Order: sequence, then C-alpha cells, then structure tokens
Amino acid sequence: MIDLKKITLSILLLVSLNIAGQNIAAFSGTATPQATAVNNLTAEALTRGSGLTALGGATFNSGAWTANTSIDPDDYIEWTITAAPNFSVNITGIDINYDRDPDGGFLQFLIGSGPAQLRLRSSLDNYNSDLFSDTNVSNAGEIQSIVTNLNSTTGGSITFRLYGFESSAGLFGSFGSLDIEGGLGTVLSLDDTGIVLKGTVISDGLIYSNSEWTPNAPSASTGTSNALVLNGTYTETSDVAVNDLIVNPGASIIIEKTGSLTVNGNLTTNDAITLESDSDEYSSLIVNGSVTGSVFYNRHVNTNASSGGNDLISPPVSGQTFGAFASVNSNIFFNPSDPSRKLFGPFNKTTGTYQIYDTDLSTDANTTLDAGVGYRAASTDNGNFLFSGVVNTSSISQTILDSGPQFEEWNLIGNPYTSYIRLSDFLTQNNSEFNVDASGVYGYDGNASDGWTIWNLAYSTLNPNALITPGQGFLVATKPGGGSVTFNPSMRSSGNTDDFILGRNDSNVGYFRLKATSNSNSYTTDFYFIDNTSLGLDPGYDASIFGGNAPNFSIYSQLVNDNSGIDMGIQSIAFSDVTQTLSVPLGVNANTGQQVTISIEESTLPDSFLIYLEDNVTNTFTLLNINNYVFTANTSLRDTGRFFLHYAEEDTLSINENYNDNLQMFATSENVLYVKGLIKENTILHIYDVNGRLITQYHLSVNSTSNSINMKNISAGFYVAKLKNNLQEKTLKLIVR
Repeated sequence: MIDLKKITLSILLLVSLNIAGQNIAAFSGTATPQATAVNNLTAEALTRGSGLTALGGATFNSGAWTANTSIDPDDYIEWTITAAPNFSVNITGIDINYDRDPDGGFLQFLIGSGPAQLRLRSSLDNYNSDLFSDTNVSNAGEIQSIVTNLNSTTGGSITFRLYGFESSAGLFGSFGSLDIEGGLGTVLSLDDTGIVLKGTVISDGLIYSNSEWTPNAPSASTGTSNALVLNGTYTETSDVAVNDLIVNPGASIIIEKTGSLTVNGNLTTNDAITLESDSDEYSSLIVNGSVTGSVFYNRHVNTNASSGGNDLISPPVSGQTFGAFASVNSNIFFNPSDPSRKLFGPFNKTTGTYQIYDTDLSTDANTTLDAGVGYRAASTDNGNFLFSGVVNTSSISQTILDSGPQFEEWNLIGNPYTSYIRLSDFLTQNNSEFNVDASGVYGYDGNASDGWTIWNLAYSTLNPNALITPGQGFLVATKPGGGSVTFNPSMRSSGNTDDFILGRNDSNVGYFRLKATSNSNSYTTDFYFIDNTSLGLDPGYDASIFGGNAPNFSIYSQLVNDNSGIDMGIQSIAFSDVTQTLSVPLGVNANTGQQVTISIEESTLPDSFLIYLEDNVTNTFTLLNINNYVFTANTSLRDTGRFFLHYAEEDTLSINENYNDNLQMFATSENVLYVKGLIKENTILHIYDVNGRLITQYHLSVNSTSNSINMKNISAGFYVAKLKNNLQEKTLKLIVR
C-alpha cells in the first residue's frame, strides 16, 4: 500500500532542502563528535552545556536535563560555524536528527524521560529568541528541516544551542536522554551526520583562487574592497589598492618592479609577500593599517667596480640582523683574502669612515639593520639584496650628529619604508635640522666621476613629484650641535622611478646645469632661478658641494653676495636679480696642461635667456647657449676668480662693456681675507678702522686671480677693506674676531 502521507512529507522535505541551499557544514551524531565544512568555513563539533552529562552508547547521547517547565541556561547541545577572514556565511537551513529516550513504558518508570520540549537558538541575539521549537519530543526519531536566514559578520561565528527542558525522573532518578543521531547519512564526506547546515559562503571582497580573481581583480579603484589571496601566487605589475588584504597560508604575492600595492586597511602577510626591483624601477608597498607577518624586498644594489661603483642603501624593512642578511645574500662584495669582511656597513661617526661588517664578529653579525639608518654597500653582480622583516608603518626618527674626526656634520640615513617618499615632504619636515650651507639630500648616483646628486628645495620646486626610492640611502649635513630627522608615513607614495637619476618636469622655475669634462673626467654644477631667493645664502635653495670643498677636477660656483668661500653645488637666484651687471663667480679645478670643456648639459630656460662665460685671463666671453668653451690650463686651477657667469635677455649683452670689476672680496671665520678675480695692474689693499684711520695695507699680486691676506695680527673689531686702481674698485666691511 502506498503511504501518501510519507510521499507528501518527502516532497515537502525535498522542496525545503532545495530552498535552503547547499550543504555548507556537517556535524556527526556520534559519541566522539566530528565536524566538517566547505572552503572558507570552519566548524566546531557538538559539545554539551555544563548542566548535562554524557551517557553511553554510539550516539551523541546527553542526560540530566532539567525537569523545569522553562529553559535552564546550562542545559543545551552546542555547535559552531566560523567564516574565514574576508568571508561571511548566510545560513538558510538546518537539518537535525534527534530523539527522546525513553518516553513511556516500564523503562520510563525506572529512569524517567528526556526533555519533552526543545528550543533552538543562536548567538546572533545572545540566545534570546527561538529559531525552532518542538513542544512534544518523540522517542521515535525526528528529522527536522528548519528554514532560517542567519548572517554572520565578516570572519565571524554563529553558535547554535539546542535547549531541552521538562524532563521527568524515574525510580532511579533523571537518566532520560536526548540523542543526536547519524540518520542524515554522509554529508561533505562526514559519516553518521546528525546535523547539517545549508546556505552560502559569501566573500566581502576580492578573492584570488586558482590563478583568477573573483569577482574582479584589484585595480587603482578598489581601495575600499577587501581582498584575499586564497591559494597560488598573485603577481602584480601595475598600481593597485585594496582595503584589508590577507594572504592565506600556502599562498603568496609578488609585486614586480613596475607594480605598487596600497593597503588602506590591515595586512596579513603569512610571510609570503615579495617586492622586486632593478637598477631603475622599484616596487612599492604602502600599508595604512596594521601588518601581521613579514615581507621580503629584493632591493637593487650597484656592483663594486674599478670606477668606484658602490651604493648607499637603507633597509626597507626592520628586524633583520646582519648575520641573517648576509647568509641569504652571497653576492655582497667581500674581501677576497678575508671573505667574512663584507663591503657593507654604516658611516661610523667615531672614526669618520665607512664601517666594514665582518660576519665572523658576533658584534657585527648580531647587529640589527635598523630603520632609517643608511649603509654603504656593493654587490658582486649588479643584482639585488634580499631584505626580510617588518613593514614600517609609523613615524621613524633618526638622530644626526655633529661629531667625528672628519665630515663632522655628515650623516648617512635612508628611506625606511617599502614605498617611495616624496622629496618635498621630507625636506619640508626636516630642513630646519640641516646645515644652512648644505640643506638637502645628497645622493650617490653611481657615477664616481661627479660623485653626488643634490636634491634640495630648489630641485623640489622644479620637480614637485620627485620621489626617493624604497630603501634608498643618502647623506645629510646636520645643523651645528646635531639634530634629528623624521620620516613620516604621510610622506609615502607609490611609484617605480629610479634613484637619484631622474629627468626633469616642466615648471615655471628656471634651471640649467653646467658641465666640465676632460678626457674621462666630468663634473656638474646646478643653477636655479626661483622667486624669493637672493644673491646671498638661501638655506634649502643653495647647497654646497659635499664636504664644502670641490675635488681636484670639478666645476662649481660661489655666492654673489656674502661669499664665505664655500664651493656650491647648487646656487639659486631670483629672475629679478638677473641684470647685465650680475657676475656669478665660477670655479674650475683642473691640473696644469689639462684641456677642459665647459658646456650647458641641461636647461629649462627659454632660448632668449642667454648665458655667457667670462674668462678674464684670456679676456673672452663665450655664449654657452650655442658654443662650448674649451681651454687648456696653463697653471693648476684650484679656485674661483678666473671665470664668471653673466646672463642677458636676447642678445643685449655688450661684449665691449667693462666687466673688469669682477672682483669678489670675502673674509672667512678664520680671519682670512680673500680677493678673487684678475688683478690687472699694481693694486694696494687698504684696511681702515671705523674712524677712517689707515691700519695697514697690502700689495696684491698682479695678474693673479686669487689673493689671500691673513688678518690674525689685527685686533678684534670692525674694519673696512678697500682696494682701488685705474680699472677696479671694491670695498668690504669686515669683522675681525
């Protein structure tokens, strides 16, 4: 006979299961409970509340239920489902197979019966409302299919409790039980399933799985979307942003040299993120929240070469010891006769020299490569060094000292972030901590012939988007007595440009670079035209050559006003100061017999802005806009006084105009008075006191471009120095200390 009731029940059950959704978790009804779940979910197997006891048998059998007619908060069976980070779960259905033993007959008389009523509740409302109720529990076994609509938070849990009450006691007490049985079969490969959860696992963002992103890949516009790299290796080559980012265990991320990743929220790395670089492109990682785990940065480092090719670098991550670093970077240049001595180390202020780390010395091997500290380094292969450690996301301060036997004011520091930093922000934050004569960043550009690239406010004004690369080391000159440099996370920026070898952007600021060459030697010096700068020292806009004194082959300038004899690598003046009477002292250092070519290497000035080079020894003017100036040094050149720069709009400079008054007079703090410029006839320098009385006089050397007078024998006070001949006249107020 066909049981229509059972057929109807089966159809209804089938419809309910289809409506409820896919099986997402299963819980066994066995004495030793187990649980399983689909990907991105975890399930905790059945447990009992503190008011229940475990009874014997093969099923999950619980006794000691309350006889009260209402819920006892300690009498329940519990199970939990938890979504993975970046996922939530929507539970649309629950199947439970249970029965009450016993519910009648002689056995009930002896041991009582299990709970007559059941209530199913969840942690979503702190177990206050019923998802399901059974007011007449049978001992015949019941499969309940419950329709729900429950949603977890992202990465959150839902705990279910099946409360039972209104049990009865028999002759021997309350031993009546409730079984969760395995009558639901095998679900999600779990045998003897007694409870099944149905529904959907929902991603709250972007998921990388099986080499694909769902629903779409990260981009520059996905900065509010969470992301999860579930499995495989995600490789990024462009600029992208996400909110929270998690790398699952076993998965990984590679940010190629052209790529950048901004994490606006929190980052979990599972120690599986690697950033790449080469000689002119650097990947970037910015994290605005917290970081859990380490990252790796493959940072390019110049090779050691006969031309002097070293590099200045700084760890883009923190926490690694030099010993651990050296063990994974066999390409650190080393002493062939003593391989443990590596060409890697900071600038030691005590000795005034670069330190050489030795992996055989525990003090060196155990030294931590600190954030913000710069290191001189060289590779054997022009390749990369692998750094590993913690991503720096907070402000980092680095003390800069005014001490040591030489280069007292100079300190080697570096960008501590896995991203670029904006030069303008760095200078704005720290210029007050720098020496006024050398306020800026001095970067080694890998060219031993000209040594240093100087980036100061003048450069930043012309190049407002200039960036300092991740892990870039550079030198700064501290103010007298020392100071402190601060790196702020607000300075960070994505990018992929080169370190200290940048092209220039269009700007209203004027700029040109002079270059001196001789055989294989070359050297450059920069000039800027910026409003509100002057003919004297403008801290941040004028910058001395590294160390203040130009090397044996070089070209440089000195200030027009308030000249103290410091050789400048950058000089800035205002366009309004450009007149036909303006003479800028230019220095060229060269050996006797050396042929030197002076040329304009680079310029943003309009064609109508003319630049003339005066050589007062040969009495010539050369328009450098269209011609190079070539000369052979007939004596050793080591100073200013012979060469001057003049500027004009269009071709308005009269070559016949008298420029023989191009004399510079200045006194140094050592009480030495200098006269720079060609003395063409017998000239006497007179020194007067403030009352106009002649104190002393000196004969200057004829046809010399540099005269120096030691004034240490003159009493301290205020004086006036005056020279005059038929062609030249100059007056200077002096303070002798």
